[in-house]
Amino acid sequence: MKRFLYITPYFPPNNRVGALRPLKFSRHIRKFGWEPVIFCDLKLKDSVDGDLLGQVPGDLHIHRTYSRGAPAAWEAFHNGTLPVRKQKISGPARTRNHFWNNPELIPYGEHLVDIPAAIRNGRKILKNSDCRAIVVNIDPHAAAHVGNVLAREFGLPLIPDFRDPWSVCVLRRPMRPAPIRKLVDRLERTIIANSACTILNTNTALGHYRQHYSDLDPVRFTCIKNFGDRDLINHGEADRLPFRSLLFMGNLRRFIDGFEVLDVLAELKKRGATSGSFRLVISGQVLPETLERATALGVDDMIHQVDPVPYTRVYPLMMSYDILLVIAHNSAQRIPAKFYDYATTGKPIMAVSENAELNEMVEQCNGRSFRFDAVGHMADYIESLLNGSIRPGPVPSEHQQYTAENGSRALAKILDNVT
Repeated sequence: MKRFLYITPYFPPNNRVGALRPLKFSRHIRKFGWEPVIFCDLKLKDSVDGDLLGQVPGDLHIHRTYSRGAPAAWEAFHNGTLPVRKQKISGPARTRNHFWNNPELIPYGEHLVDIPAAIRNGRKILKNSDCRAIVVNIDPHAAAHVGNVLAREFGLPLIPDFRDPWSVCVLRRPMRPAPIRKLVDRLERTIIANSACTILNTNTALGHYRQHYSDLDPVRFTCIKNFGDRDLINHGEADRLPFRSLLFMGNLRRFIDGFEVLDVLAELKKRGATSGSFRLVISGQVLPETLERATALGVDDMIHQVDPVPYTRVYPLMMSYDILLVIAHNSAQRIPAKFYDYATTGKPIMAVSENAELNEMVEQCNGRSFRFDAVGHMADYIESLLNGSIRPGPVPSEHQQYTAENGSRALAKILDNVT
C-alpha cells in the first residue's frame, strides 16, 4: 500500500476539533490504497480523551515526536499523570481589544517554537518510511512550514489541507497590523507555490483563495468539505428528557453568543411555551453574558445546560433531542463542524445563519435556515415541528455525501493525481 506522511500536530488523544478531520481520514483512507504515517504532537497542557484515542486504528503508524515535549506528554498520558484540563471558552471580542492581547501578532503563534524539532524529527521519519507525498493538517499554520521544508528536501509533493483559512481569513486578517499581514501573505505564498494541490474545506474559502492567488492556476486549489463518521460517534446511550427540546451542541462563546436564540425562546414563551414543555439544551459552556441576557428576557428557566459528552458518544445524545441547532458566526468561509455530525442523524436541523453555503447544505438535509433577525419565523418552525405539521422526510441519497468515506476517497484521488 502506498504511504504518505500526514503532519497533524493535533491528533487523538488530543480532543480539540482540529484533531477530528485527520482522525476520520485515517480511519477510512486505507480503503482507497493509501496508508497515512501520522506525525503528531501532544503537550502537557492539551485537553485529552482516551475514548477518542480508542477509535484510532490500532495498526496505524504513529510518530508522536512533533515537538520536543511530545514523548514525555505521551508517557504522562499513558501513566495517567497528564493533567486534566478543560477547554476554555473565548470571551466577548471586546475583552480582547488590548494591542498586546492580539493573537495575530505572531504569525505562527505558540507553535513557532516547535518548528525546529518537527523538521528534525520529520526528517528521521521520511528517511525510514517509503512516503510518496506529504499532507499537512492546518491549523496550526506552523505545520505548513514544516511540511514545506520537508517536501523540498525530499522532493515530495506537498498537499496542505487548510482546515482553517489563513491569509484570507475574514475574521483574523483585519486583526493583523499591516506588516504582519504582509508577512503572513509571504509565508503562505511560499507554501502554496511549492504545493502540488491546496485543499480548502468550504467552497467559499476555495473561491477566496483562488481570487487571492489569481496569478496561480486555479486548478491547484480544490475543496474537500468536512464530514461525519457515524461509527466513530455512535457509542453509549443517552436519556431522553421529559420536555421537547432544541439541542445546541458546543459552547456559546465569542462570535457565537446565542442571543438570537434567546429572543426565539422569549417569543415562544409569549405564545404559551413553558420550561416544562420546551427548552433549549446546551451541551457545553455558556458565556456569562448569555446567561445574563436570558435572565433579562425572562427565559433563563427555559435553558437546560448539560455537561458535554465525549465526542465518541455524541450520536446517541443528538438522537435524544427533537431539533438540532447550528449557529454560524459571521464568516462565510467556515461551516460549523457540528453540522456534519448533525447530518448523520436525519433529525431536523435549524440553522441560524446568513452563510449561503451552509444554508444550502442544511436545506439539502431537510433542515431550515434563518436569518439572525427572523425570530418569528424560527418560532413558527419550531412550533410546526413540535406539533407535527411539518414532518421532515429522509435525506435524499444524492445529498448523503458528507461522510468520512467520501472525504477519504477525495483525498486519495488527489494523492493519486500528484504522485
